[in-house]
Amino acid sequence: MSGIESIVAPGATTLAVDLLRRLAGPAADQVGFMLGDKAWEYRANNLIKITLRLQRKLREVGLPANAVHPRLLLPIIENCSVEDNETLQEMWAGLLVTASQEKDSMSPSFIETLKQLTPDEARLLQQWWTDKIRPALAKERSEAAEMDSKVRELRRQKGLPDKTESLMTGVRRRVVRQIQQWDFGVHSDTLERLGLIRRDFGVQVKTTRGGGDEITDVESEVGYRLVYTEYAVRFLEACHGAESKI
Repeated sequence: MSGIESIVAPGATTLAVDLLRRLAGPAADQVGFMLGDKAWEYRANNLIKITLRLQRKLREVGLPANAVHPRLLLPIIENCSVEDNETLQEMWAGLLVTASQEKDSMSPSFIETLKQLTPDEARLLQQWWTDKIRPALAKERSEAAEMDSKVRELRRQKGLPDKTESLMTGVRRRVVRQIQQWDFGVHSDTLERLGLIRRDFGVQVKTTRGGGDEITDVESEVGYRLVYTEYAVRFLEACHGAESKI
């Protein structure tokens, strides 16, 4: 026996193994080789858990498990198979979903970013995704789809061709503008270094007036807020796979 079947943990479901084989495509033997070391059981167990999470995500939105390009699949397998934290496993599963659907457009930098997060940082990002970013994306997409529909109907009634640009193309840009008005509130050297948050600097000017209402002194103070970047939105979308489009 060779390839993936040789390294999966005892008791792993056949469905999960089959799904992993479909994702691996022609790289199935290479995946088996990568995991075929002395820590194979630990790594294979983690990989199966992540694959089952991926299976659930695909089933919820009715998407197929397409083969992932080796340039994405192999580093994902290498890194996710040593992760036993549930929050990070969920994010790796989402990244695999995205890689299986967007193999020519997903940035490999997302893999490098995810592998450097601690469980606490991952939970913080998950909370912001759930409470703020995902609802903002969903609201903006819903409004854009409604407006697109109205414009198409109006042009149809007037006998005009439907050549207008969809408002859906600017959804992420508009959401980024929204969330950059929110203070992230928690400093993290790692999140800043990874480009997920940045410092938004501003200058506050204070003036002192005399008895005649003339300005007698001016003081300026430079401060900053920590805000999300556009890269953070794209990264979190990718780590939630098809869920980010719901």
